[in-house]
Amino acid sequence: MPKKKNTARTTARNALWDVLAKNRWTRRRKLLPNLRLRYPTDDELRYIARLAKVEHPLHGTINGIILDAHLADATYRTLSIPQVKTALNNVAKQATQFAEFLSTLDIGRGSKGSLQRAGELIEAELFLQQTKARRILLPKYIDLLEGLSSAARRAAQKPMHPPRGAGGNPAFDRFIEDLVMSARSSGGRWTNYRLRDGRWKGTLLETLEILKTYLPTEFFPPGDLGRSIEHIRKKLNDHIKKAPDRRLMPQWSVTAR
Repeated sequence: MPKKKNTARTTARNALWDVLAKNRWTRRRKLLPNLRLRYPTDDELRYIARLAKVEHPLHGTINGIILDAHLADATYRTLSIPQVKTALNNVAKQATQFAEFLSTLDIGRGSKGSLQRAGELIEAELFLQQTKARRILLPKYIDLLEGLSSAARRAAQKPMHPPRGAGGNPAFDRFIEDLVMSARSSGGRWTNYRLRDGRWKGTLLETLEILKTYLPTEFFPPGDLGRSIEHIRKKLNDHIKKAPDRRLMPQWSVTAR
């Protein structure tokens, strides 16, 4: 019985994470036009399909992978754990301070004189601009700020371990994973191998040369690109054998849970 309860609890928790992820994506997708991305031509996509040994060009798939690469690069490139913790602690502190100040304006908390009048005027404006079903006055804002402060404080105390990628950019790892899985799901495969003289060759390297112009600047890791690709492919294959239903390189939001 306890095992069933734990399974149900996990399922419910995952469902909540999915709702949150969809909500955040809906808000972020409004910014996509600002990226002004360019995508491969039809001829390039057909050639990439031949390299991947798939029958049909991967139009939507490759374009989606390029978009994901830009979004992931923007997420990871300037990520700093100390700065994350500083931001969270600032939110906690300032939300508490503002909640305390709003409390001095709330008539239900004993406001008087000028502060009482200020609170009255704010609530009058709030009351007029809100619908009957969603009238939120000072007490609710105070509760929300206290909840925000508490959430930020708890988040700051949790261990944070951002994913590490080839050359320090996890977005590149995710990009290679996506290319490998896109070919595999379509019945194809990429090649990546080292020659006797130490040079790396293969269809995946050739594909990266085509896609390079459509990716973020300085997106590829320094050093031998073929070696980085092989390292990522090996990790992906090992991961698939152990946990086929889970992604190797999680989103930052998942990592920080």
